Amino acid sequence: MRTKAGLGGSVIIGEIGMIVSPVMTNGVGVVRFSVPKVGAAEWVCRTLDGHPIEVGTRVIVTAVMGNELIVIPK
Repeated sequence: MRTKAGLGGSVIIGEIGMIVSPVMTNGVGVVRFSVPKVGAAEWVCRTLDGHPIEVGTRVIVTAVMGNELIVIPK
């Protein structure tokens, strides 16, 4: 069985998750994945355009900036 342990954050780009803590305007939220990604099921996330995203919205990871994921609504 293969794991993604030790791989760069780029392996999470393109993954789909669900917002569990809302992304507020120009702020951060939390996205949860059904299967943990790179060692964690929940990640801090934000949008590049600063638009809010409501809880329950499915999102796609487009980039990784430090310890935060950049997401867009699916």
